[in-house]
Amino acid sequence: MHDGGITLRHCTATFDGKRVVIEYISEAWGKTKLPPQAGVAVYELGKNWKMYAARIYDDVTPPGEK
Repeated sequence: MHDGGITLRHCTATFDGKRVVIEYISEAWGKTKLPPQAGVAVYELGKNWKMYAARIYDDVTPPGEK
């Protein structure tokens, strides 16, 4: 078990009217520092601006796993 959540540094956000894409860098997992690792989250919006899909793309490895 890991002590806490994943610390992210948010970078660029892009919105095309239907999707929000947020680039980020993972910096820590709980109290354990990670080497900087890039990732991206994509949120799709439907009718009435309600989110209907979310996808996250990264290659973050939990501390102690390889």
